Amino acid sequence: MRINSMFTIRVLAFLILASGMTSCSGGSSTPGGGSGFTPVNPTGQWEMQGVDSAGNVTVIETNLAVNSATSFFANASNVIVIDGVNSGSQVLLENLGLACDNDTTGYDSLDGTFTSATETNFIFSDKGPAGSFQITGGITFNQGATNVTSGQYSSPAACGVAADTGTITGVKVAPFSGTYAGTLNGGADVVIVTVTEDTNTYSFTASGTDNGAEFNLTGNAMGGAWTASGTFAGQSTTVVGVYDPTGNDFLVYSYPGLTFEGYLNAGSNPAAAVKPHKFVGRHQ
Repeated sequence: MRINSMFTIRVLAFLILASGMTSCSGGSSTPGGGSGFTPVNPTGQWEMQGVDSAGNVTVIETNLAVNSATSFFANASNVIVIDGVNSGSQVLLENLGLACDNDTTGYDSLDGTFTSATETNFIFSDKGPAGSFQITGGITFNQGATNVTSGQYSSPAACGVAADTGTITGVKVAPFSGTYAGTLNGGADVVIVTVTEDTNTYSFTASGTDNGAEFNLTGNAMGGAWTASGTFAGQSTTVVGVYDPTGNDFLVYSYPGLTFEGYLNAGSNPAAAVKPHKFVGRHQ
């Protein structure tokens, strides 16, 4: 899915960023009824991966909601994009925004319609300050709505990026819970944090210590990622966390700017051995 001017891997993270949002807006209902089939219910947190015609990978983080008997969505306030570079077996996460977004958020949305119990069509719209375009395609869920078993997309030329096509798969993500620890800010901050999520609202809390001083961050979970704001290291801040299932850890970025700060690994020992990472920060 070539959507940046450098034709690098794009990592699409459909995130709930609006502070205080409790869920996807636009109404909700249980799929089914009057359509001749009963669709599976995709409501919840998802991580999807796409591969474009050149073999580049796209990771999509989203909280999906349904808004009619046969449709689902993620609106503009629920979308963020992080682009990156393929680094062998790893994905190097870098910058925010789609091709038309100028490294900003809040311009993108997703709308999907079931054509059978598991098959869908979708439109992903980007309406950024530099222009707009739509990515179209379809995805197929499994019967339990825990996986996207197959999919495809087509993106037009827009904002300096050539037209392209690719494939999509995905998996439903469990809500965040547990204790994580590590060093951030170039090792200056030794952090131990407990993360919790309200499974009904996707609201997210990170409470812990930074060099022994207590902090509390609140925000929203979104697919395999979260954003949270509060006072950290003595300063008001907003951070973005991206979950890495390979190492059971979080990459932490300051926001805006998406500057990589470090990893929080599972457990309460900041000096514990680090497992392999699938996602890596740009300063690695």
